[in-house]
Amino acid sequence: MYDVILPFPLERNFTYAITAAEAQFVKAGFRVAVPFGKRKVYTGIVFKIHEQAPTAYEAKSIHSILDNRPL
Repeated sequence: MYDVILPFPLERNFTYAITAAEAQFVKAGFRVAVPFGKRKVYTGIVFKIHEQAPTAYEAKSIHSILDNRPL
């Protein structure tokens, strides 16, 4: 699971699911495109990688990885 910082005025991060291949490559600081809501895709920054699934919602997969290395 990834915690991603999104460009919203909220004091929380959102958790997204990862594949095994993504987990080998993506680190904190990478920019990723993630789905939010029914039809929107936003750019966010990976804040934290962990194993804990969210309890309030089902984690969606990321849309794409935008960087080759962390910012």
